[in-house]
Amino acid sequence: MWIELNDDGDRSVYVNMDNAMDVRRSFESDNLTEIMMTGGYRVLVVESPNDIMSMISEEQRRLAHISKTAY
Repeated sequence: MWIELNDDGDRSVYVNMDNAMDVRRSFESDNLTEIMMTGGYRVLVVESPNDIMSMISEEQRRLAHISKTAY
């Protein structure tokens, strides 16, 4: 699932969380969250790990509701 996050320049970053392996506060800056992706690359965003997990849960609920009402 894709979610919209923000980099430290307040630009939108769309991240496919199906490819995320780890989400944690960055060792480089307490103000950034590091998302480690399959393939070894990383994405740095300003949202906290808790905020990201909440966004994922909300999107999962939304998608589940859509699939129930689609038929």
